[in-house]
Amino acid sequence: MKNLRFILITGVLFLFSTFGFAQEPNSGEISKNTSEVKAAGETSQTNEISRERREEAFAKLLEGQRYIWRMSHLRGTSNIPTGFRLAKESLEKAVQLNPRLSEGFTALAELSYFVRPRDLEEAEKNAKISIGINSDNFGGHQILAYIYTEKSRINRGVLNAEFTQKAVEEWENVVRLDPRNAEGHAFLSAFYGQTGKTEKQIQALKNWISSARPLGARFYQRMLGANENLTPESAMIKLGAVLIEEDRSGEAVEILSRAVADSPDNQEAIDLLSKALQSADDKTIEKAIGALQQAVFANPDNESLISMLAQVQARTGDIDSAAKTLRDSIQRLNETDSTAAANLQIVLGDIYQEVRRFEEAAANYKTALAIRGIAANSLIKDEDRDFAMRVYEKLIQTYKNAKRPEDVRDVINKARILFGDNNLFAEKI
Repeated sequence: MKNLRFILITGVLFLFSTFGFAQEPNSGEISKNTSEVKAAGETSQTNEISRERREEAFAKLLEGQRYIWRMSHLRGTSNIPTGFRLAKESLEKAVQLNPRLSEGFTALAELSYFVRPRDLEEAEKNAKISIGINSDNFGGHQILAYIYTEKSRINRGVLNAEFTQKAVEEWENVVRLDPRNAEGHAFLSAFYGQTGKTEKQIQALKNWISSARPLGARFYQRMLGANENLTPESAMIKLGAVLIEEDRSGEAVEILSRAVADSPDNQEAIDLLSKALQSADDKTIEKAIGALQQAVFANPDNESLISMLAQVQARTGDIDSAAKTLRDSIQRLNETDSTAAANLQIVLGDIYQEVRRFEEAAANYKTALAIRGIAANSLIKDEDRDFAMRVYEKLIQTYKNAKRPEDVRDVINKARILFGDNNLFAEKI
């Protein structure tokens, strides 16, 4: 039955992804037997149903599935309303013959939920009947979770407390029946986060990371934003952000290092890892180095990754490794991306400045200017102005820290030539 339900709903979702929501004929034409179906669902479960009726009901369930399957292969949309009508009639007949056929009520709930004009009340009633017959009916709980999530107003203002609670209960049933359901864990993490249940949110995110990769994220995106997705990488980033907020930098570095290693071009993950590393202890930082080296190897032109790896190496006291990381990258990038190479040269200067190796710091700042083609004896180009000001500020501060006032004055005089008489940069220093 579970496989049959999967085939049925897969056909429905494939159809909607191909044609959008189909338009039905008026509800009276399609639901002429609705009252009979409801009555069937309320029939006493103590009455014995003959084998013949159960077999006939199952055949009707398959017939309804077949109509949906055929519609998923239609080239146009003109015959879709008829197909839905026939599918619904077959499913209604199935549950009339066997009022204990929970999958029949589930299928009816899915049709009422997905097909325009949608009937959420009808979908909810049929889903409740399905789980009333079988409390472990996955599809019934999933449809109720969809309905209550919509009504909860998640990410659309103040949450509706009643429907939020109902949505959480249904998503909890979804993951109880399918522990690796990414959609269920993703919605639970969102609801827990918005209701201040941080520990439950963190656990839901961890469960999401270890879930099976879903086939699609259409409903999740419709509820939480078009840029959202249900991938494990997305869960890692969300979990990392929550852990940083909770001052759990060690755990944040561990999970975000994995995210960066898996997706070395994900700038959000890189930025979050950089933030987490700022408050991490030495032991945690050392663990991050391997993941960063792996990420840089996979994405050798990523300036942010290279810079972070070098800075992390420097924080452990390994200045030579940090310098090598930067010099190797600068040499390679200088041929293809001089801007990135110059920026990394500044990072190397900053590392030497941090350990009070002022002569080497100043030399690297000057090299950064040379890479950008900025000469001290001519006016600067507009596109290089901000970069040059940043470097000159660092040069002046370096010489101040080294207590070399003559070098400070020399840099200021060069700045007057470089930026022009009308620029007040030198006077600000």
